[in-house]
Amino acid sequence: MDPNACVNRILTALRQGDLEEAREASDDLSEWILRGGFRPEPTAYARLSAAAPESFLNELEGLLALLRPEESDDL
Repeated sequence: MDPNACVNRILTALRQGDLEEAREASDDLSEWILRGGFRPEPTAYARLSAAAPESFLNELEGLLALLRPEESDDL
């Protein structure tokens, strides 16, 4: 397994709003790491944020919004 490719799989699924695929990819990565596999390299994602920080932050904000539960009007 390539954990960097798995992180890309997670991010792509989130961008597409496919939360089920994102969860499955997250589970795959988690199982890989728990079995002693190496972790994804954070440097690739750091380069993304350094190259275009505003667009990276905007994309990250959008991805996080997908993960937030719907807010109820009853609150």
